[in-house]
Amino acid sequence: VVAALPLACGFAAPALRPRSVAPAVSRSAPLPFMVATLPSPEAPSAADYEAETVEDIIARIPLSGLQGKAMRVEKSDIPTKAQVRQAIPAHCFKRNTAKSMMYAAISVAQSAACLWAGTLIPMKAAFAPLWLAYAAVTGTVWTGMWVVAHECGHKAFSDNLKLQDAVGYFLHTLLLVPYFSWQRSHAVHHAHTNHITKGETHVPFVVHGREGIENGGGEHDLEKAEKLGKRAWGT
Repeated sequence: VVAALPLACGFAAPALRPRSVAPAVSRSAPLPFMVATLPSPEAPSAADYEAETVEDIIARIPLSGLQGKAMRVEKSDIPTKAQVRQAIPAHCFKRNTAKSMMYAAISVAQSAACLWAGTLIPMKAAFAPLWLAYAAVTGTVWTGMWVVAHECGHKAFSDNLKLQDAVGYFLHTLLLVPYFSWQRSHAVHHAHTNHITKGETHVPFVVHGREGIENGGGEHDLEKAEKLGKRAWGT
C-alpha cells in the first residue's frame, strides 16, 4: 500500500540515476539518506567519505531486493501529506458513531465472555496447558478493546468528542492504560516517528550520539552486529 501511494498521487517510481550525475556528498553536511550496513575490517575511513557519492556507497554495501533504489529517492519523488490525503476516498474520513459504538460493545461483550470462561477452568496444575491457551485467546480478544480506545485517542471514533474520550478512558482504564497521557505521547510518536531527537518511541541509535540529545550507543550496536552477524543482532 505504501509503495503504491506515490503512483496513486500521480508520482512515477524513482528511476535509477547514472553515476555521472550523482551529486558529491560532503562529510561536513548531513547525508540526505540513511544507510544501515555492517562494519568490516576494510571499512572506509573518514577521509574516504570526503567526496563520496550515492553510487560509491551503493557499490560497497550489500543491497536489498530494491537494489539501492531507495537511496536515489529525492524529495520531489515523495508525495506530500496533502497529496496522500487527496488520493484517499473521502468516505474514509467520515466518522460513524453508531458503527464505532457497535464495535466497542462487541469488544466489551467478547472480553466479558472471556472472563466468564475463565471461571470454568479449574485452578489445578493439570490444567496448565488449558490456562496457557486461555491466556493467548483472552489477550487477543482484550486487545480489541485497546484498539477501539486507540481509535478514540486518534479522534477517529466519533464527532462527539465527549463521548469519544469517555469510551476511550473507560476502555483503557479497564486495561490499566492511562488514556489521556497516552493520547498525548502517542500523538508525539506519530508526529516524530524515528526522528533522532524528537521521537518518543522507535528512536534509532546514533553512532557517537550526544547525551541528552540523541539516543547514543550506535557504535556498540554496529560492533555487536559485526561479531554476531546482522541476522542474530538485528541491526
